[in-house]
Amino acid sequence: MSLQSDIKTALAGIASNRVYPEAAPDNSTLPLVVYRKSGAEPLMTLSGYAGMTRFTVIFDCWARTYAEAITLAEQVRTALEAAASLKPMYREPADADDYEPAVDQFVESVAYSFWHT
Repeated sequence: MSLQSDIKTALAGIASNRVYPEAAPDNSTLPLVVYRKSGAEPLMTLSGYAGMTRFTVIFDCWARTYAEAITLAEQVRTALEAAASLKPMYREPADADDYEPAVDQFVESVAYSFWHT
């Protein structure tokens, strides 16, 4: 499976299945999760590429309230750490929580690195 399909499977049911790669559609209902790859590093050995890549993925958890954004981020963490197909290598430090006054929304970011074939 692809990394994207494994993420979608792991986060099925989170935010009523409003989980989107790169950007949410216009006029999306909150809460929602937007994820994006922020890095990819192939696993190399003395023999060359080992068939795995370490991907760093950031999950932005958007909500109308601060408490809802924090709760959504915790749901994402729990789902990712329980996913049989992903097995996070480690949790990355994420940016601090944020508020976007232009759209009156809160965001809490979660970042993980995964080894994936």
